[in-house]
Amino acid sequence: MPEEQSPADISPSGEATKATLAKFAMAAIGFAGNIYFARELGPNRIGGFYLFVAVAAFLGRPMAGMGAAVQKRASEAGTSMAESVGALGLFGAAWFVIVTAGTIIGRGWLQSYTGIDSVALFLVLYFATEMLFGTFVPVLQARGQIGFSNGMDALRSYIGIPIQLVLVTLGFGVPGLIVGLIAANVIAVPIAVRELGTALEKPSKRLVARVADYARFSVPNAVVGTAYGRFDTFLLGALLSQAVVGDYGVAARMTLPAIYVASSVSATTFVRVSEGHSRDEAVHEDVTNSLAFASVLSVPLFFGGAVVATPLVNVVYGSEYAGAAAFLVLLGLQRIFQSQTQALLKIVDGLNRPDYSLKLSAVALGINVPLGIVLVQRIGGVGVVIATVLVELFRYLGAWRFVAREVPEASVLTTTFLKQLLAGVVMGSVVYFLREWIDLVQPIELAILLTFGAVTYGCVLLLISQRVRATATEVALLTQRRLNML
Repeated sequence: MPEEQSPADISPSGEATKATLAKFAMAAIGFAGNIYFARELGPNRIGGFYLFVAVAAFLGRPMAGMGAAVQKRASEAGTSMAESVGALGLFGAAWFVIVTAGTIIGRGWLQSYTGIDSVALFLVLYFATEMLFGTFVPVLQARGQIGFSNGMDALRSYIGIPIQLVLVTLGFGVPGLIVGLIAANVIAVPIAVRELGTALEKPSKRLVARVADYARFSVPNAVVGTAYGRFDTFLLGALLSQAVVGDYGVAARMTLPAIYVASSVSATTFVRVSEGHSRDEAVHEDVTNSLAFASVLSVPLFFGGAVVATPLVNVVYGSEYAGAAAFLVLLGLQRIFQSQTQALLKIVDGLNRPDYSLKLSAVALGINVPLGIVLVQRIGGVGVVIATVLVELFRYLGAWRFVAREVPEASVLTTTFLKQLLAGVVMGSVVYFLREWIDLVQPIELAILLTFGAVTYGCVLLLISQRVRATATEVALLTQRRLNML
């Protein structure tokens, strides 16, 4: 893709479709691998791995926040891509040194918290490769290559998971999982560099100043946002046990596809809103389209999962993960709010108001921490998810109010979203009725029931929503054209 191509030149539905397909390709192997790892390692050890990933993700958030700032400026007219990569690379190198020093100092606590031997060494190696990969992807996204960047994530999964499978089967346990992540990053970085196709240049003072102006909000917002997003895992690990984290982790990964469309659509919308706003152009159509489809997967996953949560967990992961069923239902509900909030906050950032995103996330975290602690102590592990559902609703309403005020021409509560909820209710009712007639103890029985539910949801939605029919037709035509080009 030429550097001069503008985000305005991309097809929102085309890029979102490619990104979503990439995420499902990643989910297909990721889900299968996660089932095997969870069954092979058990709740306690897999919970330790989830804690490792959560710690690494939290430590990487300043880099992600800087990446958001670089992506914002690189998506604006007249910004040098080479200088953008240079700015992000300099920050990544400095942050890696700081994290390495902190990891060495806190290695004793890290080992006790995760239960992983030599965790400090693994964390430093994994973090180094994450920093390298994270240097190039935001600039690719700023050019509108959302599909390619998500394809790179899928590629990392298809490289890393087979390596993990081999190592876990050979008895290397959790360290084998971490080595697989590191190897995938090492292989993916040269591919991202080649696709970017631009040399790294020293950033100009003007670009540094522009990035710094945005980063003073995007960096703390990324840190606070991840502290909020990973709070459940951190709190369960601190107050309860790694086994409970294991139950929570498998439920979280089962509901993760609920936000795939939201992630893809919001990433595309961000660069289009950013450029449109920088040119003083109308952005309300992009806003409406993003919110119309952000929850198209989260709705059926909640209604379907709520009806068959216990047999689903037992069939897929085994009875030792029975505690994950309650987490599955609550996380499914939280994903509906999260999918809408994620799209809304990307719009807020595209409107050059990361300060509002930061304030909203900070207040949400301030509520979630004490509420989560109290509810965990009162009712157990599910308490932290109940707190998160309530706080996610608060975040949604706060972001909804801001976007409705700043882009009054847009439909912020779209009829398409409401029709998805209606289709979800119909689907859930059908699955609930059929469940009474099917003995859900075999995978094939569960698969048939869920497939029938998904078909019901899709047919109802196509029947009652003209926007969904039009978008489905557009995606089908785009797919056909691409196949004809092969």
